[in-house]
Amino acid sequence: MQPVRFSHLKHIGRSPSHYREARRGRPDSASLRLGRLVDILTFGGDPLVFDGSRRGKAWDAFEEANPGADLFTSTELATAEPIVASLLEDPRHWHARDLLTHGTFKERIHWSWLGRPCSGEPDVAGEFLVDLKTTRNAQPEWFKRDALWRSYHAQLAWYRNGLLLCGSQPPAECYIVAVETSPPYPVTVLRLTERTIEQGERLCRLWMERLISCESSNQWPGYVQSAVDWEIEAELDLTFGDDEEAA
Repeated sequence: MQPVRFSHLKHIGRSPSHYREARRGRPDSASLRLGRLVDILTFGGDPLVFDGSRRGKAWDAFEEANPGADLFTSTELATAEPIVASLLEDPRHWHARDLLTHGTFKERIHWSWLGRPCSGEPDVAGEFLVDLKTTRNAQPEWFKRDALWRSYHAQLAWYRNGLLLCGSQPPAECYIVAVETSPPYPVTVLRLTERTIEQGERLCRLWMERLISCESSNQWPGYVQSAVDWEIEAELDLTFGDDEEAA
């Protein structure tokens, strides 16, 4: 049985059908590649970079020479480098730098929970548990809403639970470091309160229990199985600025 990974599990919060689709993989994108490249450069990796674009015979040959590898272009590298410089070299972002340069980096861990094998790869584990996120907007209040929508607090709870079940020393605190992907590359450090982590833990348990139930029944429904009532309140203001009907 394949270990449960958070990158798949979170989709069951939308529907079991979305979880099953996530297990099949998802298309790559420029934003996903940028996030992975920033991770690699931040934590001391050595990315495979092609000096050209993602098309043509030269690119095909580069892919063939590096089967299964995560490949990037020189243009993507040029985009990622100033983001990483903001994280690691800008003296204004000393807290982010300290969090991202102390601990164990990108080490996959394995554990068992609710009778299921699980795995995860925290960005930084040790005294502090840290996850690095690229974003288009690191303004604290905006990013907190986005982080909640994307269940980042549940991801940190997933990693913390895994570390505890592996017998590791529990981290003193959990952090998210968010960096914008366009100039001036501002950085926000979020410290997750214990209440926030507990909310994430409850989400993870709910999703795991739902997953186990779906696996047991081999039923993977979408959002709903029956019609949903829609009733508009009588006092609702139905004045619109544009009376042109949408296509």
